[in-house]
Amino acid sequence: MGPIKILVVDRRAIVNSGIALILGGYADFHVMGQAKNREEALLHFNGHSPDVVCMDIDLPGPAEGLELIRRLRETYPNTRVVILTNLAERAIVHQALKEGVLGYLLKDASTDELANAIRAAHAGTPSLCTEAVKGLVKEATLPEHPELTARERQVLDLVARGLNNLQIAAELHISLSTVQFHVSHILQKLALHNRIEATAFAVRHNLVTDLQEESAVMAQ
Repeated sequence: MGPIKILVVDRRAIVNSGIALILGGYADFHVMGQAKNREEALLHFNGHSPDVVCMDIDLPGPAEGLELIRRLRETYPNTRVVILTNLAERAIVHQALKEGVLGYLLKDASTDELANAIRAAHAGTPSLCTEAVKGLVKEATLPEHPELTARERQVLDLVARGLNNLQIAAELHISLSTVQFHVSHILQKLALHNRIEATAFAVRHNLVTDLQEESAVMAQ
């Protein structure tokens, strides 16, 4: 049995090179290529497909990363995916696992942790960083809402209060691409078409914090 063939995918060339150099130092790994986005990654699947794709889900934005994961699952089901990212949002972790990801690590992981996650994924065994596990546990114990996670309710609240994506990112201290992912996911989950319909849904279900507080004051 030969070395595990790995494709490294990160939109930052210097990060790509660094990860490839580190993984190339393990005797049981062969880094067969690097890619900066979904299109470049798929070019490496002509002929000799990688065994494991080690990728950032932010390519840029988690929606782009998730689309690559879906393509791999549908077209190359024997290829395993390990995520190495700075994004630990519960909804993103949950969606990635739902799409078949076997490893989810943050970029502060040690080189041996990454190597072990790649080996585990190649063997069909999942491995998650502590932050991802905590996020999934928290989501499982959150107060119930028929559709949305706690973070999605926060984003929907801010959308309904008229904030744009940049303002939401600043308010929640998350990236613009993460906000875009959440807004898109909210609309998809609730079968809504735009922010106006999302605002109406939030008001109808009493999910707008400021409106609830203002209503209480006006009633006094």
